[in-house]
Amino acid sequence: MKSQFLYQLKEPLDLDLQMVAVELDTSAKRLKFISASKATDAYETEQFNKTYNRIKESENSITNINDNTELFELSESLTIVVLYEDLNDKFIIYDVENEREIKSMLKK
Repeated sequence: MKSQFLYQLKEPLDLDLQMVAVELDTSAKRLKFISASKATDAYETEQFNKTYNRIKESENSITNINDNTELFELSESLTIVVLYEDLNDKFIIYDVENEREIKSMLKK
């Protein structure tokens, strides 16, 4: 599944990008995401949804940033990720340094 830098989105998400960056202890330019809409086939869509739901249901929620955005700490690595959901799509947002870990979660 292909990831993309958050600042490159054509239509910005309904969240404060700087606030998310501060919560993740990084800069806004280092934030990447994967989303359900970027999946290229049914297998990728299924893997994304399983990973998103696994984080939402079994990882530690730290705080809600707004109604659509929640911060989670992954228990295995203490990595912080943001789950964002709107009517059209779901996003997993993370610091670029955690990309390998996030991609490996998608393969589980």
